[in-house]
Amino acid sequence: MCVWEGEAPAEPVRREPHPPGKPILKLALRCWLPLVAVFLMLGGCSSSSSRLEPRVRQAIERGERLLGQNRPERAQSEFRRAADLTSHKADVYLLVISLNLNANPRVGTAAARAADFAGELIELSDERKLDRELTPNELKTLLRLYGSLSWELRRPAVGIQALEHAVALFPNDPGCVNDLGYLYAESGTKLDSALALTRRAVRASPNEPMYIDSLGWVYYKLGRYRDAARELRRAVRIAPADADLRFHLGAAYARLGRRVEAEIEFRKALACKSSHAGASEWLKRLRRVPTPSKPGSHKA
Repeated sequence: MCVWEGEAPAEPVRREPHPPGKPILKLALRCWLPLVAVFLMLGGCSSSSSRLEPRVRQAIERGERLLGQNRPERAQSEFRRAADLTSHKADVYLLVISLNLNANPRVGTAAARAADFAGELIELSDERKLDRELTPNELKTLLRLYGSLSWELRRPAVGIQALEHAVALFPNDPGCVNDLGYLYAESGTKLDSALALTRRAVRASPNEPMYIDSLGWVYYKLGRYRDAARELRRAVRIAPADADLRFHLGAAYARLGRRVEAEIEFRKALACKSSHAGASEWLKRLRRVPTPSKPGSHKA
């Protein structure tokens, strides 16, 4: 299929648009930031947090101050000390993950340390080495967060493994199912499984635009651009201000040869988010190739 009539695609279809680690990664925007709020609640409202040992609370408070001073490595040393000293490891780990996720900026050392602590907490939970069992909501949120953070931090195999674990434990949760399907699509692997997973998510939540978008993006990765455009139009109608949804619809239009509509969607994506690198790159491609002349427009 051409990018537009008469012009071959500049790059292989299934490598677009977001390499792992780019800040515009849709999963990080749709999954990670909402999960930050959940973790702030889990970490800040745990009944055991108020019963932490005094020296543990002091270490956490020092770490929080260091994060506020933009000294993340020193902060992690204090957090690590708190985790080593406490007998309430589950609550300390949740609290430390929350504080790292709430650091500004989130992408960087603090995000990497949040992923490290999340991975350790999952391992401790699996090995039953915690002082208490994680609640289903804590474990589900933890696995989804670890999966999205790992992908964002260029650890794609770890991210996919975490989400596969989440789906194995919570097969009927549309968020877990959608996230795994989307990562399969982004990685260009297991596309048939990605299609089945995202269809399940949409069946469970038929009006959730992010799930509909994931399904459309899987169709795009499969080269089924008409099906992709149909689903992506539906997602955009529900969430018209989402830059990634606009971008995905523009990419589908471009593959169908609908250049004008593609440009409109890319410009709308940039209006929603001016730093959207994918939309900017596609617009540059479109400008590099002349619009095909209409038949009969040249005189002999």
